[in-house]
Amino acid sequence: MQKKALPTLLLIATLGVIASHLDWSANENGHLLLIDNRPIDLVGLANNAWVRLSRNCSSVSVMSKDGPQFQQSIDLIKSYSPPDSNSAKVASLIGADNWSLAEVEFDSLLPAVVLIKRVDKELAIVPNGIWSGYTKPWESAPYIRNYLTTQVPGVPRHLTDCFEPSSQSFK
Repeated sequence: MQKKALPTLLLIATLGVIASHLDWSANENGHLLLIDNRPIDLVGLANNAWVRLSRNCSSVSVMSKDGPQFQQSIDLIKSYSPPDSNSAKVASLIGADNWSLAEVEFDSLLPAVVLIKRVDKELAIVPNGIWSGYTKPWESAPYIRNYLTTQVPGVPRHLTDCFEPSSQSFK
């Protein structure tokens, strides 16, 4: 065998081994890269990386658990669909302008991300602004951000861009 053929054969063998571990899966939500049948959301990872690089969170605040708006928000969520919502535990709450975004877990309900708006000094849950459920195998943050901005076009983009899931349900 000629020495010039060895690098070519090595490249072909390497590509063959890699290709035997990789595959693409297409479904209604998009494409997933499969590595040894483990799904990876490449589009979601890229989107999340881009949002993290380009967003400006200077006008978005993290609500303190001791603050009045935090308690009002959790009371509002608990009263939304009792008795199951009574077990609401807020994993994170961020706010911007008259809007806030709560990441919530329950004992018997699916985890949720709830959009809340202050109207005339009263907090109200935005009816179309509730994401409920799991996102796997999709990356949670871009999937939920896209859902909320599609359902509620008036939500401030900087609020949704600064949403980073913190509960185990979305990791």
